[in-house]
Amino acid sequence: MKPKFIKKDELIVVGQRGSSFETGAIWQKFLDLYDKFGIFEQISKNELYKVRLINGKKFDVHFGMLTANKRQSPFYKMLNIPAFEYAVFEVALAKGYDEQIVEIEEWIKNDEKYEQGRIEGTRFLIEHYGVKYKEDDFDNSVIEIMMPIVEKED
Repeated sequence: MKPKFIKKDELIVVGQRGSSFETGAIWQKFLDLYDKFGIFEQISKNELYKVRLINGKKFDVHFGMLTANKRQSPFYKMLNIPAFEYAVFEVALAKGYDEQIVEIEEWIKNDEKYEQGRIEGTRFLIEHYGVKYKEDDFDNSVIEIMMPIVEKED
C-alpha cells in the first residue's frame, strides 16, 4: 500500500466529537444539527470527515465538514487542525477497513523518513468520505485515509 503525498493548510472541521464507543450516536447528532443549523461557509456539501484522535488504545472521533468560518452554532464542536503534509491512502471498504488501517500503521512504523504527526501530542488520522464514497454501495466505496506526517529528527 503506497500513499500519495499532499500538503494541506489549516483544516477547520465543524461537527460533533465523542468516544469511539459512541460513533453511531455522535454521527446522528451531527446530522441532526446539520439539518437544523447548516454550516456557515461550508467548503463542500458532498464531503464528510471523520477524525480519529488516538490516545493509546482509546480514541475519540470527530465527525464533520470543512468550513472557512470558525463562527458556527454553539451546538457544534470545532476541531482546528494545523497545516500538515499528509500521506494519503485509498481504502476500498470491500477489502476490509481494519486490515487496511493495520497496513497504514505498519507503513508509518517502518518508514525511514517520516513519523506520524500530532495535535497537542495526540496522534490522529483523517477519514475523508469524498466523491468515491457511495453511501448505498459499500462494495464499490473508497475513502481516503489521510495520515499527517513530519520528517523524523536525526
